[in-house]
Amino acid sequence: MGTSKQRMENGNHSKQLILEKLAENIPFEIKKRIVEIASSNEIKPVYRVDKKGDLSEEFLWSSFKEFPGRFDETRPGTYSTSVYDVPDPCDRFIKSLKGKIREKYPRPVIRIGQTDHGLSVHTMDYDDDYTDPNHIDWWIFKEEMQEAARAFEVYDGTQNMEQ
Repeated sequence: MGTSKQRMENGNHSKQLILEKLAENIPFEIKKRIVEIASSNEIKPVYRVDKKGDLSEEFLWSSFKEFPGRFDETRPGTYSTSVYDVPDPCDRFIKSLKGKIREKYPRPVIRIGQTDHGLSVHTMDYDDDYTDPNHIDWWIFKEEMQEAARAFEVYDGTQNMEQ
């Protein structure tokens, strides 16, 4: 089991490894906050809109990467990929696509998967101002984006990944 000091050193080493796995574009202080609030426990199932419908890695980009400069860069959620623990918000988003946006993304689909390959937390668990109980922030490890994307499949309305 080890001494208390050894367990603490192992815990600090583990935290350092996790900090190194998070994307380079996340400021160090935000990375430390993410490690405090999130866990590597996978949440499943989770749902996300793949706007292009092609399962390219791009469908899991963080808000920061997809929309540079658009969100508050002092908030951890800016650097996360948004997913939901129910499909309804994704369905509403697809139905809201109109005009030029719909022309750009003519075949969006809902994908179902899980939040392994990173850290995740329900946003309401750490952000008192957030009101959507189904929204999850997921910080995908920088070298695991492709594996994370491959773990998703098209949601047909019947799948349930819970085990």
